[in-house]
Amino acid sequence: MKKLLPRIWLILLVTLSAAALLAMTFNVWPGIPVRNNIMELLPALRDDPVLLQALQRSNKAFSSKLLILVGDTDAKKTAEASALVEKTVQQQDFFGAPMTGVTMQQATAVGQFYYQWRAFLLSEQQHKILATNDLPAFEKQLTQTLYSPVAGVNAALLSNDPLLTFYQFMRSLPPAQGKIQSVNGALQVHAEDRDYRVMVVDIKQDVFDMSLHPRYEQWRDNLQNDLQQQFPNTELLLMGAVQHAVWGASSAKREVSTIGNGSLLGIIALVFIVFRSGRALMLSLLPLGTGMLAGLIVTLLCFKEIHLITLVFGSSVIGVAMDYSLHYFCEHYKSASEKNILPEIFPGITMAMLTSAIAYAAIGFAPFPVLRQIALFSCTGLAVAWLTVVSLYPTLLPPASFHHPRFLQWSAWLDTKLRHLFDQRYSRIALVLFALAMIPGILHIKANDDLRLLQTPEAGISAMEKRVQALTGIQTNGRFFLIEGDTQEQLLQREEQLDDWLATKNLSGDLLSHYLPSQKRQQENFLLLKNLHGDFLGHWRETLGFSQDVLERAAKPFQQTPTAWLTPETLFASPINAQLERFQLTQTGRGWMATAFVNGNTAPTVLEEYAAAHDGANWMDPVADISEMFKHYREQTGFMMLLAYALIAALLCWRYRPAQAWRVMLAPALAAWFTLGLLGYAGADINLFHVLALLLVLGVGIDYSIFFAESHTNRDTTMLAVILSTATTLLSFGLLALSATAAIRSFGIVVSIGMVCALLFSPLAQHAKHSNP
Repeated sequence: MKKLLPRIWLILLVTLSAAALLAMTFNVWPGIPVRNNIMELLPALRDDPVLLQALQRSNKAFSSKLLILVGDTDAKKTAEASALVEKTVQQQDFFGAPMTGVTMQQATAVGQFYYQWRAFLLSEQQHKILATNDLPAFEKQLTQTLYSPVAGVNAALLSNDPLLTFYQFMRSLPPAQGKIQSVNGALQVHAEDRDYRVMVVDIKQDVFDMSLHPRYEQWRDNLQNDLQQQFPNTELLLMGAVQHAVWGASSAKREVSTIGNGSLLGIIALVFIVFRSGRALMLSLLPLGTGMLAGLIVTLLCFKEIHLITLVFGSSVIGVAMDYSLHYFCEHYKSASEKNILPEIFPGITMAMLTSAIAYAAIGFAPFPVLRQIALFSCTGLAVAWLTVVSLYPTLLPPASFHHPRFLQWSAWLDTKLRHLFDQRYSRIALVLFALAMIPGILHIKANDDLRLLQTPEAGISAMEKRVQALTGIQTNGRFFLIEGDTQEQLLQREEQLDDWLATKNLSGDLLSHYLPSQKRQQENFLLLKNLHGDFLGHWRETLGFSQDVLERAAKPFQQTPTAWLTPETLFASPINAQLERFQLTQTGRGWMATAFVNGNTAPTVLEEYAAAHDGANWMDPVADISEMFKHYREQTGFMMLLAYALIAALLCWRYRPAQAWRVMLAPALAAWFTLGLLGYAGADINLFHVLALLLVLGVGIDYSIFFAESHTNRDTTMLAVILSTATTLLSFGLLALSATAAIRSFGIVVSIGMVCALLFSPLAQHAKHSNP
């Protein structure tokens, strides 16, 4: 058997490696296809690649924008500082050309382009007035505009557009977004005592590309220093996804260097101090490496890809396998002989592996691919790590003894104290009372899966972003419609239908159809304008005093049937093209798609209901969708964890009989119970990461109990192994409680509380006949 196990281990790894090599050779999965897009986890998008690609395009277009505001109390200094900012932007190769406004020449070019198609263009308001033949309303609007001192109507305009229908159409085109206005060709906003110049910059590189971040930070810091020196009273404001990406990356680097490296050095120091052996240190890492490799290969063979979340959580779960190494080392170093101690620990680590595998396998029954990946990855890794310990350690680990037996003495002392603590009647009553005291805390727990609560943006960046939003009126909620159509014409008609519906809800939209009416709407506009200029020609001459030749010239376009209409191809080849990029008009595998934005505050459910009731309308709210997904994952994982408790209890009853099985289950159950109670008293809201951490507590806590249940009289080595395991787990995952990211911090807090509780309660698992020294 001693020679057979290493052969089985080697055959297994060779088989897996060969299968992986063949898979890569035949391009089943080239390289290692790691998926990191969280949107792919959403069931609705996973089953609809067209929507997923459209959402990715929109997110990329949005994240690549940087909004820059430069403001001063002195308008001249504002212009000079803005020129300095524009110059530095132009000098950076990762920035596109800044958009600072619409010049008079550009505005004139847009007007000249649309003027060619004036016979088909009406504002939405005038279209409704003329469609209902409400001539008095039209006449009232016309006269008010003519005599308004701020309308800017002059004789030249009236000679070319006497009824001002084209004038009203051009005015109906959406102005610069929010409170931003175009003043003398420059985008600007005014607030308090400052004028702010506004510029929009496209970032050519992916804002999450790590190579971009130091260059962007250097540009930003240098710009702030230059402005401080030359214009000390000038305020520089920045808003864009790149701000959060740069801070997030630098924060992650700091956490890796402090938490990650600190925990690794702590584990290395702990193992080396206790066992004083470089070989033991290297062998303790071997099961982790083989488990990770096997889990990765098997997951790729079954799913042909692996998600980043699977790697992160799966690799942390396989860290449980270090318990097997530590338990083996403690028994091996105590024996100090060539005696094979594997038969003594084999039942314990085998039961620990099986129960942990059951805990993680349970979540694989949930109908979510990532949870199934985590289950497969974890179970495979645990099994191979266990096989590595039982097959290679007896061969690779030579006889040795503890250099400092006091570690065993301290462990025996702690074990005695804990046993006597729980053996006393009053202490057991106190334990029951403490457990009952957790009930109000648990009942106080609320679930909150809002994605925004799991993020912890940097305070300075958030404050600056809120100030920019207040100044400009631009709200970046990331919600919009994706409108589809079999043809471009159908798409535009559906946008016009959406626009009409929004008007009934006192909302407005930013839609492509505002700039490009559908051909159907153009035909309607043509007939309405033809009627307006033809049948009422005499009326306008008598009422408003227009000359006959001006009115006849205005009516001339309607004297013949149109042969061409304004089309998307014509529009996107025009000077207004740059302003239309945000609509992302794209041909897809099933037609055409464009983005439509909704202005105004309303309940998202109203917009969702519209999308559900109308073909081709897709309401996209990624934050809400991901939050809902986290809710489903949390509920499914929680339910499956309860199932895992039941299956583990059944296995323990088979192994230990019910009289002791409940004692073995007590440590992980009490650890989870007290953790939930303390979280409830602390006012924490439960989310997916709390539940995943509780799953880890179950997997590790049950190991501790089983080690004690199988230890019999070797309680000193068992307690030492459990202490070392708790310490390494706290160093690996407990330090995550120091993370600046809320989701990671919540995981670390639960693991820290749960592991300490599991350590304290694990001695309860030993049968009464072994409970006395």
